[in-house]
Amino acid sequence: MSLKDRARAAVVCREWHRVLQHPSLWSTFDLSGCQKPEPALQLLHGSSVAAEALQKIVLEFAVGIEDRHLQELHRYSLEELNLNGCQKVTDRGVAELVRACPSLRAISLYWNLNVGVETLKALSETCPQLTRVNLSGCKAVTDLGIVQLAQGCPKLTHVDLTRCTRLGDAAYEALAKHCPEIEVLRLYASMPSAHAIQGFHLLIKLRIIDICGAHAASDAAVASLGACHELREVNLTWCVHLSDAGVCALARGCPKLESLSLHGIRSVTDVAIRALAENCRESLHTLDTSGCTGIVQHDRARLKQLFPNLQCFVVHS
Repeated sequence: MSLKDRARAAVVCREWHRVLQHPSLWSTFDLSGCQKPEPALQLLHGSSVAAEALQKIVLEFAVGIEDRHLQELHRYSLEELNLNGCQKVTDRGVAELVRACPSLRAISLYWNLNVGVETLKALSETCPQLTRVNLSGCKAVTDLGIVQLAQGCPKLTHVDLTRCTRLGDAAYEALAKHCPEIEVLRLYASMPSAHAIQGFHLLIKLRIIDICGAHAASDAAVASLGACHELREVNLTWCVHLSDAGVCALARGCPKLESLSLHGIRSVTDVAIRALAENCRESLHTLDTSGCTGIVQHDRARLKQLFPNLQCFVVHS
């Protein structure tokens, strides 16, 4: 039920007003795209059950949200918080809200250019149960913040650091060392070094890794991912220094592989495709070989013969 419908229904009669106070209707509050949050927040604060029932609040691209609005949310013990695209909130404002939410399990801060060390320190010190963090596009994030996050939040399972270009080996080493539960690691356009990638072999529960654009990725680094036997999805798009050696080792170590992008890697040849067919024939359903000029027989009909369950041929576009 939308906020407008909820507000209208609440004034129909006393019975409807009573029904609308049921806790199940207040576990999630969604203000996505809201430009003027005050009326909606007044509705939230006017609920007699929201203080205990509210678990998740979504403010995605609510462009009117500022720090003063976040302060009003301190009264709720949130488990999930989505501040994607909220450009007016500051690092301090988010950090103060985080400190009021010790039960937080998931936070998404996509494209927030202000978020940095204060927020990550607050998460580290306050939210030991945190499992999901999305910092995609948060360009102020540095090694210091990620190291603190990793040390204080060892239960992380999903980490998105897409386009976090200020990160170095220290950040990635901390995640590999302190967060063994990581299953999903997205580093698209974050350009981790070969040394950093090699360290991810410690993440034995890893199912998805995206290192698109990691020009420093080496065969040895990608081969080390073969220790992550649960890997299902690997994006190696534009990892241009890779060759058959790295892909073959990955195939041997990851027989459950379902999706692989080799887009733009010219040094990969039919040797790598044969290794994939030998080890991942039944599991692979997505394979992107666009721009792999070293692969002679990469037409769809041929690939379908090698991988009978193949359905998708494009990952990166």
